[in-house]
Amino acid sequence: MYILPVLEDGWGRIFMGVNDAVLSFFGFIVTLVIYSKVEGKAKDKLKTIFFAHWFVWAFYLLIVFVSFTFFGTREIDLVPEPVLYMLKSYEFSIVARIDLFFICIWILSVATSYATYLYMAKLGITEIFNFSKPKLITLSIGLLTFVISLSIGFDYKRVDLFSKFVVNTGYFFSIGFPILMLIVGVIVRKFSEKEV
Repeated sequence: MYILPVLEDGWGRIFMGVNDAVLSFFGFIVTLVIYSKVEGKAKDKLKTIFFAHWFVWAFYLLIVFVSFTFFGTREIDLVPEPVLYMLKSYEFSIVARIDLFFICIWILSVATSYATYLYMAKLGITEIFNFSKPKLITLSIGLLTFVISLSIGFDYKRVDLFSKFVVNTGYFFSIGFPILMLIVGVIVRKFSEKEV
């Protein structure tokens, strides 16, 4: 187990690494859309959001810590998927291949995330364009995402390019878009106060 030296390359390299893991924290974009649709007190909703983000942060920190102690700083660059590689080395009497077990759990997580984003897209399109057939919209969006995923395929360069595109648009919708909406809201409020 070797995790030292910590902060040898400085905070700049750490913040560059954060950019790779930030995709999992874009879940709070979901709260911008679905917050008004969820029943419950505002305090309870915010508490759930807070603990969910801290759980994701702690889980990622644990995974990174275990990966670096298992491989070390030089070997981790040579392994493309360190977590799956670690899981392949463990065997239990009940489950022969623990990595396949975790992949099944991961597929459930991805499917629920996809369903949530599909629901958000359906909500947005039906409310903005005032469509009366939400099932048709949902099927169209699902078909569009399927075609996009087929066009990307299994080429790592395309997947990496698309991942960077998703992260950049995630930055816009999580930081830029709320600030833009705040500015528009302030301007509209000032003009409506002047008219009264």
